[in-house]
Amino acid sequence: EPPLPVRVTAQRQAKFLPDANQAIFDGNCLCTMPQEGLSPDQSFTLASSQLIANLPKKGVKTPSDVPDILALGPVKLDFYVDAFDSNEPNAVPLPAKVTATKHARFLPSKNQVLFEGDSKAVVVRQDPNYVEEYILSSQQIAVDLPADANSRASASSMGIEHLRAVGGIVTLATKKTSADLLLSGIELICRQFDYDPNQQLYSAVGPGIIKLANAEAPAKTDPNDKSQKFSLNKPCWAV
Repeated sequence: EPPLPVRVTAQRQAKFLPDANQAIFDGNCLCTMPQEGLSPDQSFTLASSQLIANLPKKGVKTPSDVPDILALGPVKLDFYVDAFDSNEPNAVPLPAKVTATKHARFLPSKNQVLFEGDSKAVVVRQDPNYVEEYILSSQQIAVDLPADANSRASASSMGIEHLRAVGGIVTLATKKTSADLLLSGIELICRQFDYDPNQQLYSAVGPGIIKLANAEAPAKTDPNDKSQKFSLNKPCWAV
């Protein structure tokens, strides 16, 4: 992969430990890196209380020798994702945010990013008539990244290979609001949630609950249909 400029700032101190081959940034750390194809204002931004970078060692032979990066909580990662359910070819990327109270760790040996402690991922879509939010929360969120972004077979517009949320009560919710009015929303409560973009497959492990709140949404019914059959496209509420 071509090199990318990375900027790290720390309010308190930055130090290098030669024996451990480790760089430590301490106090309101902020790490920024450009996101491919987007403007400078749409970069990856990672904020944490302390950032520890274990640098590469000569003659790496075991997985434990592979460098990793640890961001101590509270952690917040801001970035942008493609408008994954939009039919518009020039749709504006959507802002996304992942937070965790304990830490976030990047594991190159597994090509995985791991968020620990009251983890939450939020994607927001702004529209002139409404705001739509996608919210995933759990104790742990693990994101598997592509081994090679240029040759991956993944159809994922979010640029990931797999996502897993587990630990405690896992909640996946979408809600559409206008002002303070809830137009519609779906909430899934379970024990584990997985998303496989290659198969466009969402799976959840229970026991759990699915809630649908569609009471204020406009009906999408055919005016010529005179039947009284039940439809989730009509205003409704269900568990």
